[in-house]
This record gives sequence, C-alpha cells and structure tokens, in this order.
Amino acid sequence: MKTKFLFSLLSALIFIVLGVASIGLAASIGSPVMMLNDPEDAILSDPEADLSTVVDEEVTLHIVQPAHGLRINQNETLELSAKVLIDNETLDDADVQWFSDLDGYLGRGGDLPVDGLSTGVHVIEAKAGGLTASIAVGVFAKSWTVIVYMCADNNLESYGIADVNEMEQIGSDANVNILVLLDRITGYDTSNGNWTDTRAFYVTADTSTTVLNSQLLGSWGERAMDDPETLHQWVTYSIQNYPAAHYAVILWNHGSGWPKGVRQVTKGVGYDDTSGSGKHMDIWGVRQALRASLTDTGLSKIDVLAYDACLMAMAEVGYETRNEASYFVASEETEPGDGYEYQRWLANLKANPAATGLQVSQYLVSAYYGTSYATLSAADMGQTANLVSAMNSLSSALISALPTYKSKISSARSKTKKFYEPTYLDLYDFCTNLKSQSVPTAVKTAATNVQTAITSYIKYKGGKATKSYGVSIWFPSAYDATLFASYANNTQWGLDVNWFDFLDTYY
Repeated sequence: MKTKFLFSLLSALIFIVLGVASIGLAASIGSPVMMLNDPEDAILSDPEADLSTVVDEEVTLHIVQPAHGLRINQNETLELSAKVLIDNETLDDADVQWFSDLDGYLGRGGDLPVDGLSTGVHVIEAKAGGLTASIAVGVFAKSWTVIVYMCADNNLESYGIADVNEMEQIGSDANVNILVLLDRITGYDTSNGNWTDTRAFYVTADTSTTVLNSQLLGSWGERAMDDPETLHQWVTYSIQNYPAAHYAVILWNHGSGWPKGVRQVTKGVGYDDTSGSGKHMDIWGVRQALRASLTDTGLSKIDVLAYDACLMAMAEVGYETRNEASYFVASEETEPGDGYEYQRWLANLKANPAATGLQVSQYLVSAYYGTSYATLSAADMGQTANLVSAMNSLSSALISALPTYKSKISSARSKTKKFYEPTYLDLYDFCTNLKSQSVPTAVKTAATNVQTAITSYIKYKGGKATKSYGVSIWFPSAYDATLFASYANNTQWGLDVNWFDFLDTYY
C-alpha cells in the first residue's frame, strides 16, 4: 500500500463514470492515466517529495459508484465515489474537486454525496493533479413513467375500462407519470361514451370506479395494436414527452407465450379484433418495437417490461427482450380477466417513488392475486446468460442420452407441471423430474445447474399454484413442422440456445 505521503505528491487524481441521461447522450469512458516521469511537475506538487519512488509508475483513476448509465430523480442523492490506483494498488484518502456545468462547484472528497441537483443533463467534472475527467448524468423531475399499452379491442374491453379506473384511484403525481394508450371496440362495453378508436391518456386521480376522468392527450384514430410500429410510436412518445429517471412498459392483452394462437381461447399479445381474426404481435415484434424506441430516445434499456397477459413467463419470451429491459414480469399460467391489481401496486410506487426496477417488479407481483391457479414472477435479465449456459449444457446432455434414455426423458416430461397450454412446462419442475429418473449423471448434474440458474434468474414469484417456479419452457408433445421452423428461425432463444437442437433430435 502506498503511503499518504505519496498522495500529497500526486495530489488527487480522479475519474468519474456516471450515467447517461435518457435523452440520447453519448460520452467517452475510460481511465485517465498519468506516468509520473516529469520531476518538475512533481516538485510543483510537493517540492520536498522523493521522486525516486514514483518515477515511471502508472496512475489510474476509477469510479466506484455510481455505475455507468445512472438516471436519478432531482430529490435523490447522487453518490460520487472514486479511487486512485498506483500500479494497481489503491491510494487512500483521495481529495477530489467535483464540478457540474449546470450547478457549478459541488464539493470535494473521494466519497461525496450531492443533493439538490437541478434538472437537466449535467456534465460532471472531477479535477485533481492536472487531470480532468467528465461524463453526463441525467437528473429528472419525475422518478417513474409507467407506459401502458392496452389493447382492449376485443372481448376484454370492459376489463380494460375497469383497469384504467383502478389506475385513476392513484393517478399521476409529482413523482410518477402514468400513461395509457387504450384501444376499444364495438359490442362489449358501452360506457364512457362508447368510443371505439384508439386514445392516449395521462392518468389523473379521481374517486369514480366507473367513469374515466383522466386527461385525454388525443385520439390516434383506429390503430392496429397488433402492429409493432404502434407500440414503437407509443413508447417513444411517452419517453420523449414524459421523461423520468425510470420507465416501466406494460403490455395489456390476451397472451399465448411465444407462438400465436396456440389455443383459440388464448390469443397473442396485442390481439386486435378490428385488425382481423388471429391478428396479434409476435414476441419478436415486441423486441423490434422496443429496440426502435430505445434508439429514438437514447436509452440503453427499459427498467421493467411487464406482460399483463396470459402464459408469457417463458424462457423464450424473457430472452427475446433481454437487451431491451432490465426486469421482466409475467405469468406462467393464464390470468384472470382483470389482470394486475393496478391500484395496489401503484399505491406502493407512490409511497416509494425512489423504488428500483427490482422493487417495482416486486410491487407488481406482490399486489397480484387470483384463484388457486394464478401465477406471477419477476425475472432479472442480467441473469439470462447464466440460464442460457446451463440450458445449453442440459440440452447437450439430453441429446447424448436420447438413444438409450428417451423413455426416461419422456417420463420426466409427462410428470412435469403443465399450464393451460399443455406444451408449456415449468422448467424447474422438469429438472426435478429428470433427476428422479434413472438417467446419466451428466443429465442430473446439468439439471441441477439449471435449477441453480433459475434461482438467480427469478427474483420474486407469487400465486398459489404448486410446482410453479416462475419460468416455463416449450416442450411440445409432437412434431409440428410450422411451429418448429418458426421457433428455430424467429425466436432469439431458438436461434441462440441448444434447446431447439434437443427438441429437433427428440422428435
């Protein structure tokens, strides 16, 4: 460890890495380096220093917190912390001066809490020892913007009206924006003017449980909610016009997992009767829409992507948008018609507007309730790589075991928890049943590793259903050329993960 004396020679050298604001900022990131081989400069810093111990040593500057990509509410404390390394050894007691181009001098210290930053895009500078490092951080008046994409252009229209009324029991406030794009249809609900086009609302608070009193932002005409471009435009509009530190996108509709129309009763996401029978948005359409909105706005990810729809808590569905969202909330089983408990979870958010993406995901799950079959889980997309690695190993082990142990694998499948769509199996339970069979040790070990990965992947789950651990997977009962081709060529999971190779070999 270098001595404090050495620090007085070097002064304070610091580099700050703070987050890019949500409006398309780019900043170069790196670790400033100084080679102390100029005795004159060193003498100016400390005339009495012994230069022989520092000449030609590398000094690097690192941020400890916050992580790159930070966006904060103006009422939150910005924690600045840094360290100086000399030949990879930490220098204690760094004394650094911090500046903002908007607010001026912020203070000094290697660990510095800063309160009361003005809203806007700040260029934060750290200055010491002749070095200056800077990056941008976004400070926002609101903590969260909740963006609801509500396709009620079908037999769920009355439930959609009811859910918006639930949102109005809480309403937007000084910290939270709530926005809804609502599409209706003729024939199911005649309340609230019986309009049937697609309308955008800024949700405001009121006590009525039947009348929509939110601020109308305008009619979008009759829009096809099954079209990814509609989702793209709505998410982009919401982010650009209602900026916040964090964003949650909720897709409200029927759901059927990864393929369209698995059963007639469970439609696809964004199912729109006016667009035509069977018309809906595939999960790759969701990915394309969100990616386009992230590109439009400069965001790196949505904080929370939630499906208020049936059967969507699949490994395939979560993986599809792993690069577009940090957390993924969905149900393995079908949902009751009224779906999420909006009044309950929004009340929790209102009480804690500084909530993280994980906390908001937990609010969604914990507020949800239903009958004994109801399920809901929150997954961490940062853990997807571990799940994929474990699934690749399991798939390879199963392929190797198939010539001799296919009947055992089939038995494990038959005993596994299935949902309304019987080709969707709980992945954790499938691994449990694999381990109960007389299969090779390699299969059992790989199954255990998948379960370990699931434990890290699923951060929170609820519901009363047994043997439902938060994530399902497609394991069809028979070969279907059309579905197999779509799975292999269209889903990111089918393209990247060996599970399809196992299914293809199995059948």
